[in-house]
Amino acid sequence: MAFGFWLGVFVLVSVWPSVRCSDLPRGAVETECRDRYLLVTTELSFTGNEPRFEAVDDDGVHPITKQYGSECGYMVSILPLPGHAELRASYFSCHTDNQDDEVFTFSFNLITTDETGLETTYTVTATCSLPLPWSPREVSCEENYMEVSVRGDVSGLPGTKADNWTAALATAHSSATSDWQVIFQQEGQQLTPMSLSEARELGYVFHLTQGRLVFRSPYMPGSVMGSVTMVNGTLVDVVYPILVSRQRWVVIMVNLVVACSTAEGMYDGSGLVWETPTLLSPLVSGPSGLESSKIRMGVDGQLLDEPITTERGYRLEISDATVQISIPFNADGGYRNSFVMDNMYHELYVVRLYYEQIFMDDSVETRLRLHRPMKTPLLFQRLSIINQTVLEERVFTVYLGNLSYDVDLVAVKLNGHDLNILEANKTGLIITMVPQPNSTLHAYILRVPFDAIIHKLYTTEGVLQYSLDINYTLVILPQEEPYYYLASVVAQFNDVFAPVFNGVCNEKSITFQMDHKPFDYLWEVGVGPYLLTPNLAAKRGYVMQNDSQSLTLEVPLFSVGYTYKDVNLKQFRGTFEILSRVPKTLEVTSSMAQRCLFQTTELIVCSTEGVMTVVTDVTLAIPGSEPSRTSLLDSTCRPQEMDDTRVLLSFRLDTCGTRVQVDYQHVTYENEITIEQEFHSVMAPVKTRDTAFAVTVRCVYPLSGLYKLFAYRRFEADSPGIGTILTKVPVKKVFVLVSVWPSVRCSDLPRGAVETECRDRYLLVTTELSFTGNEPRFEAVDADGVHPITKQYGSECGYMVSILPLPGHAELRASYFSCHTDNQDDAVFTFSFNLITTDETGLETTYTVTATCSLPLPWSPREVSCEENYMEVSMRSDVSCLSGKTADNWTAALATAHSSATSTWQVMFQQEGQQLTPMSLSEARALGYVFHLTQGRLVFRSPYTPQSVMGSVSMVNGSLVEVVHPILFSRQRWVVMMVDWVVACSTNEGMYDGSGLVWETPTLLSPLVSGPSGLESSKIRMGVDGQLLDEPITTERGYRLEISDATVQISIPFNADGGYRNSFVMDNMYHEFYVVRLYYEQTFMDDCGVETRLRLHRPMNTPLLFQRLSIINQTVLEERVFTVYLENLSYDVDLVAVTLNGHDFTILEANKTGLVITMVPQPNSTLHAYILRVPFEDAVVHKLYSTDGVLQYSLDINYTLVILPQEEPYYYLASVVAQFNDVFAPVFNGVCNEKSITFQMDHKPFDYLWEVGVGHYLLTPNLAAKRGYVMRNDSQSLTLEVPLFSVGYTYKDVNLTQFHGTFEIISRVPKTLEVTSSLAQRCLFQTTELIVCSTDGVVTVATDVTLAIPGAEPNRTSLLDSTCRPQETDDTRALFSFGLHTCGTRVQVDHQRVTYENEITIEQEFQSVTAPFKTGNAASVVTVRCVYPLSDLYKLFAFWRFEADSPGIGTILTTVPVKTFQPTFSPTTRRPMSSRTTPNTGLTPGRKMPAIHPRAKYVKVFSWQINQHKGTT
Repeated sequence: MAFGFWLGVFVLVSVWPSVRCSDLPRGAVETECRDRYLLVTTELSFTGNEPRFEAVDDDGVHPITKQYGSECGYMVSILPLPGHAELRASYFSCHTDNQDDEVFTFSFNLITTDETGLETTYTVTATCSLPLPWSPREVSCEENYMEVSVRGDVSGLPGTKADNWTAALATAHSSATSDWQVIFQQEGQQLTPMSLSEARELGYVFHLTQGRLVFRSPYMPGSVMGSVTMVNGTLVDVVYPILVSRQRWVVIMVNLVVACSTAEGMYDGSGLVWETPTLLSPLVSGPSGLESSKIRMGVDGQLLDEPITTERGYRLEISDATVQISIPFNADGGYRNSFVMDNMYHELYVVRLYYEQIFMDDSVETRLRLHRPMKTPLLFQRLSIINQTVLEERVFTVYLGNLSYDVDLVAVKLNGHDLNILEANKTGLIITMVPQPNSTLHAYILRVPFDAIIHKLYTTEGVLQYSLDINYTLVILPQEEPYYYLASVVAQFNDVFAPVFNGVCNEKSITFQMDHKPFDYLWEVGVGPYLLTPNLAAKRGYVMQNDSQSLTLEVPLFSVGYTYKDVNLKQFRGTFEILSRVPKTLEVTSSMAQRCLFQTTELIVCSTEGVMTVVTDVTLAIPGSEPSRTSLLDSTCRPQEMDDTRVLLSFRLDTCGTRVQVDYQHVTYENEITIEQEFHSVMAPVKTRDTAFAVTVRCVYPLSGLYKLFAYRRFEADSPGIGTILTKVPVKKVFVLVSVWPSVRCSDLPRGAVETECRDRYLLVTTELSFTGNEPRFEAVDADGVHPITKQYGSECGYMVSILPLPGHAELRASYFSCHTDNQDDAVFTFSFNLITTDETGLETTYTVTATCSLPLPWSPREVSCEENYMEVSMRSDVSCLSGKTADNWTAALATAHSSATSTWQVMFQQEGQQLTPMSLSEARALGYVFHLTQGRLVFRSPYTPQSVMGSVSMVNGSLVEVVHPILFSRQRWVVMMVDWVVACSTNEGMYDGSGLVWETPTLLSPLVSGPSGLESSKIRMGVDGQLLDEPITTERGYRLEISDATVQISIPFNADGGYRNSFVMDNMYHEFYVVRLYYEQTFMDDCGVETRLRLHRPMNTPLLFQRLSIINQTVLEERVFTVYLENLSYDVDLVAVTLNGHDFTILEANKTGLVITMVPQPNSTLHAYILRVPFEDAVVHKLYSTDGVLQYSLDINYTLVILPQEEPYYYLASVVAQFNDVFAPVFNGVCNEKSITFQMDHKPFDYLWEVGVGHYLLTPNLAAKRGYVMRNDSQSLTLEVPLFSVGYTYKDVNLTQFHGTFEIISRVPKTLEVTSSLAQRCLFQTTELIVCSTDGVVTVATDVTLAIPGAEPNRTSLLDSTCRPQETDDTRALFSFGLHTCGTRVQVDHQRVTYENEITIEQEFQSVTAPFKTGNAASVVTVRCVYPLSDLYKLFAFWRFEADSPGIGTILTTVPVKTFQPTFSPTTRRPMSSRTTPNTGLTPGRKMPAIHPRAKYVKVFSWQINQHKGTT
């Protein structure tokens, strides 16, 4: 044969220590020639557990490793169960002497290892004659590799004789190192060609024998170039190599696909089952598929006759989809073993399946052979437990069964207590072994009395339960390997029951009944957290009857305890729950929540979660009103449901504009249902929302029931609120909504209305828009009918329609290869079109346009056209200089492709990073891609849009190039012919460089290169409007054509001849732009003299170039007049009006009102300017005094300009400002003293413009005296000394040593209260004792705990929640900081204030006789308390978050015997305070600590004297 590949030779030399050579003992090794391989077998008792093999040939010795074996056709198996090792060597293995594919000679070294580690080498040789003739294609699925071989002289290949096939193979072999490459197909992966040597490095081997082409691949799912596919429910491993030889745009490919099932078999409970597809579709090489003709099976590499397989119980089942082979467990031909593993008794069965299948394809045979070792999973023994306990015996009786004869019970663990069998019987337990009936198995019976070893539990269901957890210790004989089995058994007495309730729904109530039982006394009946008593029933309006037989309770609708859900205008669900519970623990043991459906009339529900639900009749407020026009105070809150008269609204109490009021007993939430009305005036109806006509809805909650709102800052009432609906005065409202909803003829074509011109490669049809209207349409006409040329259809069929407003005409360019053109021998082209015009009335007229063109210029072998909307490539079919084939063969091949395109020809589109997907030509046509064969040329057309469906964009020499790369191919079995149709066009749209338009393209379009030497550019020309221009004309016009090695650059000056210029107003600016329609032609020549000609149409335009105006503020402050200069106006621009701070003036009106507007020429320019003068005191000027003390005048100007002569208006905005910097706000200086802060402000002339304040309050002598400030004010300065702890201080960084105190003083505008300057002086003060009650709900306390317990240790203190420890301590003091809703803080609410209280407990150690012990003594505590005015906590009710208007009042009390002292302002003592003692209280005087006032977002406190409750000072 003449088709082959160079095969690389690999030589590996290994040196092994302690190796000796010896003669092979007789019978130690056996060899056997099988159908397609040599089998070498040796016993492990002779070789040791790890024998090795080496292949030997003239090149040397080659160790057969796992990887090398998969590459070279060797499979080594170590088989412990039968106890031998095997080597299977393919007849095509690397180092086999092959004589005409008939006789195969092998030579190996066998290396054994004895117990001392000594290695011995034996020589094994064998010669095999082919037992069975080769099939045209053979596939071998070995355990570690896949191998396919195909015969080179396969007949029956349409369109190619056997001699031509052989010649092609010879060409491939002779050029393998340069031209032949391999491509591996993988789903979802990019096809990457590689050389055969690169494939060999990856483990893929190509080999040519005398008559066959061989390919071998590693056999493992997901190999480097392989893929796994699903065929009829079975995973198949596929490697799909394609050998490729390419000459220009023609490619010959050989498909060496190999596929093997990856199914490893499965255990179905009775045996092993293996399944494979009946037809391995990856091996199908023709459209008809492969037909299976024969399937056989066997084991250990040998096929078995049907009588033997039947005797052994093997089953071979063949369906249309799959082949299934079943081998029973422990059948002959396999190997079985039993053992203990993973804590279970196991056994295992292994069989080595051998499978052969023959496919037939048009009398060409494919034979597949497969080796597949299979094994069962580890089969384990399943034990069973039976609980035979009889409650009356009060003994657990547990039966453990299904134990094999070699399994013994040696110990048990009962509820964590370990006992062997002897110990168990001694302790009163009984363990007995008994035979299992009708079985070789046995069992054990365990009996355990209900004594102390048993767990006892009384469940919430009234069940007394005994439970036993058992862990059996079992061993497998004789090796005595242990394993374990767990079980649990339970016994229970069902003699105690909780009460059971029954509920009945009435029309306006729910009735509950409970029948009394003997054990009812163990429980109590409750409603929510309350005990059900006659007193509670009478208070809430329940009707309760209780006698010796039963308890009956009737609960009227809307009584306390109901919950409501699913409220709508028709009905709602009311639920009432009654429960029973354990008296001591209050654990609920049973409950009955009766849910009933009630009819809805009107209602209001105020839920405990803070949601108000209202159903009300709004027509009571406004008879005849429409419920759909209602809303709450927040108009976005609309009804959830409505009918003719009623609305349903449901909303949270902190939303929808709800108002809140708090008094000493209640919290009231109120909203209004307002009704939108429409009033009619003379002009038009007006809609308004009048809150005077509304329905008021109100929920009132007891203040004491909102404990969790104070404690946890979330709304959760103890009981529902009381709802009220109040209707205001009736009002009629009217809404008015008014809505107002706003041929073809044929004719003869007038002379000169349409012009046609035959260009090089297209027909040009031109018509004036004045004749056609602004949107003319074209239709192509042929024998098949009329075809409208839409944008998409034109890109598919070779038509380009352009509407050109600037020159005022429309164009149609029709390719000579367009779809509906009559083509005579690629030389004469006849066109027929319909032109459809539209006049001003909308009447359409159709005109017929025909033309015939003779080819002006001979065709190049390949021509590429880059139109505006498509790309087109055509190739001549008689191309010469094609290696390996004559021109006639090439032409014949193309003719074959064309004639069979609908059935066998397909196309693949190459895209970088995308998987190649074959599709039919009709599928490609549906995507807009057209393939066409003329008399002498092949044509391909693609839509020309960047990133088209099958296109891609690549970068070539800095320019983006749109590439579409279709490959047309015809496949006959495993040989493929392909035609490469690559088309590429530059996507550069040109750019404006400030002086003109510049367009750039690569000098060589590399995507068009089809040979290894590339393309050489021979000629480049340019033009406009589809016509090339001679160099003198381009030079005269200023066009430039610059060619470098990398790029071609074309430059066209702005407004040069050949383009179109227009100026206009757009986007409120004066614009102009320039358009040119570039035409470009380039000719390439390859090394065979074959020419490629590229033509390109590219419209280019400048961006919109706009006029830039500028403003100069020429104002002089002393003149007190704005002077504004507007410049850079073109000669055709006029100023017609101005708008000054929103006031409109024409030029005449402006001059009449005292403003001055003057037009002046602009120096050294053809431009002109305008000067505008406006006095500062004019009413249009805005005046502003800024926070920087600047008096400012400002003027916003909107100039109205028009472009002549069309008088299109546009506008220019400007703002100018003038300011006087002679007015300043007061400036303060602050100084830190030991116990105060001093501020000083020097007076200035304009101080009277501001006022001085502290917070929200004006600083006056009265305020200073009230708060204890020391204030001095004279003509020179203002001095203010603020003692520490005065009102207005804020505090941060509090610790036991020091803290920062800050006081802020401000100046502000009296009318607006806008702050113009401030000084916040921050000073460091020493810490003695203090308590901080901040506005955001945090209390900070520093106190001396030794006052409570002399000698106490501060680090042993905590709050009521013992996890809340001090943040800092010293020898006597502790510092705590905690949220008022944490650390166990208690809360009390009265009619004026909210009190939060916690205690600092001190852990003490007492000595006893035996040992000291620690305790937290609750009698020895320091009480800390924060009191807030109730009226200041508005946001707690409105937004459910703690944010007080003012700080709380802090108090510290100690619970030791009364001890009075007088602290001072010294840093180490308390402030002076008065105290009084109340006898017999055990309390020390209350210590009112310095109040601290931090900012609201940090810490803010504030203190003054208030009356404390009894026992405090």
